[in-house]
Amino acid sequence: MKSFNELLDPKLEDIRLDIPSLDEALEVNDLPSEVIDGLTIEKHKKSNTKTTVFVVKTQDRDADRDEMEKKLRNADITAEVKGSSLSSFDPIFIPSLNGDRAIIMFKPKSGGMNETTLNILT
Repeated sequence: MKSFNELLDPKLEDIRLDIPSLDEALEVNDLPSEVIDGLTIEKHKKSNTKTTVFVVKTQDRDADRDEMEKKLRNADITAEVKGSSLSSFDPIFIPSLNGDRAIIMFKPKSGGMNETTLNILT
């Protein structure tokens, strides 16, 4: 016969937690093909179970971000450009894509701090 405490306190293994697995996170192919057509896009290491972060590498961040936002809206996906601590260039926020949140950041295809050179006069 079980004691009163055993009846009230479920064992830890009896408690089921509904935590989404990483396999359920968004992937690049979850974005409509007409939205990512011709762009280099990959999943960023800052992605987690709540928000998936994608990075688009492009020569013209302004034009490509505006074009992608337009394509997302044409595909009936709510999208908003707003500031973020993730990037100095405002990314696109998608509050719901297949039930998950997504952020699309835009990075230069080349250049930036990695390729900066100093011209020193001698």
